[in-house]
Amino acid sequence: MLEKRVGLRSYMDSGEIINGDFSKKLMCTLFYPGTPLHDGAVIISRDKILAAGCVLPMPTGAAAAELSGGMRHRAAKALAAETDALIIVISEETGYVSIAYRNSFRTRQSKKELEEEIKRHWKELYEK
Repeated sequence: MLEKRVGLRSYMDSGEIINGDFSKKLMCTLFYPGTPLHDGAVIISRDKILAAGCVLPMPTGAAAAELSGGMRHRAAKALAAETDALIIVISEETGYVSIAYRNSFRTRQSKKELEEEIKRHWKELYEK
């Protein structure tokens, strides 16, 4: 997830603090199946990977009944409703990329669509 104005410290504390420079190699390592941090969320701010293996909130009550999808997708929707972070979800089963932001959830995003959404997210934050 890409942090914006609403801090994600409480979620960072549920995982392992990384505070490392963003790189493709580090991201691949963090999400390699079977590794200790594989199943948790990664929190990114600007060009830093702040934390990995983070536990996200799960919706409860009526909100939980309204949401569909697996655990990652439901957690992404719940977090997007609570924060202004851009949450990127990759399905282990299909490899599809989904984006959750505020009250929207879009599935099957292409690489180009994902890049455009990330640029739009950062532009809103850092060019105002």
